Amino acid sequence: MRVLFGSNYQQLAEGYGARGSDTEIREAAANAWAELKVRYGLDTASKEADSASYLSRKVTEKVVAMWDNASDINTIVAQYMEGVKQSARTRADAEAAEAKRLADAKAAAEEAAKNAELKADPNYKEIPADLAAKFRDLGITVKLNTLPVSLRGMKGSGDAFCRYFFQDSEGKSGRLYRFKEIMKARFNASFTDAWREQCGAWWHLDSKADLNEIYNILA
Repeated sequence: MRVLFGSNYQQLAEGYGARGSDTEIREAAANAWAELKVRYGLDTASKEADSASYLSRKVTEKVVAMWDNASDINTIVAQYMEGVKQSARTRADAEAAEAKRLADAKAAAEEAAKNAELKADPNYKEIPADLAAKFRDLGITVKLNTLPVSLRGMKGSGDAFCRYFFQDSEGKSGRLYRFKEIMKARFNASFTDAWREQCGAWWHLDSKADLNEIYNILA
């Protein structure tokens, strides 16, 4: 065929058939893509972006069946589908950002509501931020129980905010373990790995104790 008609025989052949204009081809591609979105359930921008590449061939097949200028159709449909993919990805990124914003706002509202509920407790107390930071500099985390608690070695009501809990990032190599006998003797401190509000092992003692005094011992 190339010998008889030359290297551009395909273009010559297409010239004698039904040719779709650029506008017609783009409209047909848009219609084919709309049909495929429904068929494959592409109801989000993210799904569109993920599917545009592998469904491009099906769009091309649908449009090629309508006219004879296949080379034009391949080029125009490829350009159209690349635009679809880029547009969908931009919208998907915007959707993800909005979903994160809403999730963060919901989490913040829930945290605010939780804090308000905690502060309404007549036993409410909190660890001063500057003192908590000083303990962190020693590698020690200090927390209060926000739920009723009952642990071995405890005395008292077990109400929320009744216990200070201490955890040393260095474990048995840290200051808490080094001064544990002083902590036990002076503050009746006990050790537990059964505190259900937090994972891990903690030393705990009555929250009536003076945190500054405890810090001075450990520092």
